Amino acid sequence: MKKRLLSAAVMIAVGLPCLILGGWILRIFLTFIAFCMACEITSIKFKENYIMTAGLFILIAGNLYTEFIPVWVLGIGLFVTIYSMMNSNYDQKDFFWILLTGLICSLALNYIFKFYYVHQYLLIYAAGASLICDAGAYFVGRKFGKHKMAPTISPKKTVEGAIGGIVIGTVAAFTFAVIVKIFSFEWYLVLALTFVLTVVSEVGDLYFSLVKRKYGIKDYGKLIPGHGGVLDRFDSVVFVVTVLGLILGL
Repeated sequence: MKKRLLSAAVMIAVGLPCLILGGWILRIFLTFIAFCMACEITSIKFKENYIMTAGLFILIAGNLYTEFIPVWVLGIGLFVTIYSMMNSNYDQKDFFWILLTGLICSLALNYIFKFYYVHQYLLIYAAGASLICDAGAYFVGRKFGKHKMAPTISPKKTVEGAIGGIVIGTVAAFTFAVIVKIFSFEWYLVLALTFVLTVVSEVGDLYFSLVKRKYGIKDYGKLIPGHGGVLDRFDSVVFVVTVLGLILGL
């Protein structure tokens, strides 16, 4: 637990100033995150396949630079990823899981960057809904969890924990959104949106757990002590910011 808390403190100390300052500092920070994601997605099966990592990196990070580069550059990243996969020991499921995960990460980082310019607290709202839901599910599950929700995908996740996480995450994020006045529409619509996002958070957590089960790995990486990789810590956040960005039409 101490290691997890220390890692969380370091992540906040490094990430929060980038999110506050925005601009090129945020873009460069997200580019580093994109590189970490590309490495972690590649490593689930194709370890040390640097060509695939490069292709995924272009696909994920390129979305941060579409105001400077043509969109077809993202297509190059997609092509390189597919080409390197076809020249490796692959099967059909790899095309689905690896490419889908890469595309989701690409959308997520693009929306994170856009959130900064829509409302200064929008990313805090989205990430808070996800992370508080995750923490709530963990503690409620440990205390009251009895019924396994998806034992073949995430053995420790319980129905009670998921419900507790959704309730706690919804209340916390909704309260924050109302206080700082992120949205201009009616409060009950904000509540409904927040509820949907916490449910999406649970789905995102299950999705990334499912990918790990498919490939027989425990963690995506080791960058964050006590947490694993970037995708282990921010799996549900990736889904939440993507869905929120799509709903808001950004």
